[in-house]
Amino acid sequence: MRLYCKLLLMILACGALQHFAPPSAWGRDAWFMVRCHAANVLGDERLAADLVDEYYHNVRQVDENEIAEIEFEIRLAAG
Repeated sequence: MRLYCKLLLMILACGALQHFAPPSAWGRDAWFMVRCHAANVLGDERLAADLVDEYYHNVRQVDENEIAEIEFEIRLAAG
């Protein structure tokens, strides 16, 4: 009986989340988050670097000065 209550609660929570969450939360941003999590779990540094490039160049359209500052800070932190 408790299992059915948990299942019903989970169904209601997922339905409420889908109803109140903005549509973009289920689109491109969710897929990007899943790919980032997979790269982190798998320890795939190349995929993680590709995702960072995609984030800065395609998703967020950060200007070149900010990218240069971030790369400079990374070089300082690395040694």
